[in-house]
Amino acid sequence: MGQSEWDGTGVQTGVATSIGARQVPDARALTLSAALVQADKLLYAAKAGGKQRLSFATATATATAQVAG
Repeated sequence: MGQSEWDGTGVQTGVATSIGARQVPDARALTLSAALVQADKLLYAAKAGGKQRLSFATATATATAQVAG
């Protein structure tokens, strides 16, 4: 949902999300704890970018994008 909607009762409804994701193609290259720390940082990077954001990282790149609503 890109925009909030009214449910007819005067209460504004809707869902906004921010997601942080870390791809780990080789489990030997990164501990679970380190991957979770990175995913947490990516989540906060998405939140800092505004609603409807996704931040993700691979072994070679990191990006933040707006999710279409």
